[in-house]
Amino acid sequence: MSKQQPALFHKLCLIFAGGALGTGARFGLILLSGAEADRVYWVILAENLSGSFLLGYVSARLRMGMLKASPWAPFLGTGVLGSFTSFSAFSLDILNTAAVSFWMMSFYILSSFLGGITAVLFGLRLGLKQGRKIQK
Repeated sequence: MSKQQPALFHKLCLIFAGGALGTGARFGLILLSGAEADRVYWVILAENLSGSFLLGYVSARLRMGMLKASPWAPFLGTGVLGSFTSFSAFSLDILNTAAVSFWMMSFYILSSFLGGITAVLFGLRLGLKQGRKIQK
């Protein structure tokens, strides 16, 4: 067994644990919302936007070197946030909103893409700004 294998196994365990937390949080928010099964896409939209913001923030902290050596980076990014947001659910929701109306589907797609990109941008900016303050 090489010296890298225990470290890789540890990282993998952290990703699995983060994935369990992210998935649980995702499902918990859906349950707490009380949304009907055919209207869950609004909850998923909120999860995807907030998850995009948080992923941008974590990415900024990584770029600043504040999480670089930390095993918590894959736990947060790949594990928690990777399972909290979901493109597969987004794809299905596009079809579900298309059944409501073309305009609803169009609004959902645009607000998801533009909102997600904007949320990542704000998360990156906030993380970089806070990182610069801490490094001074």
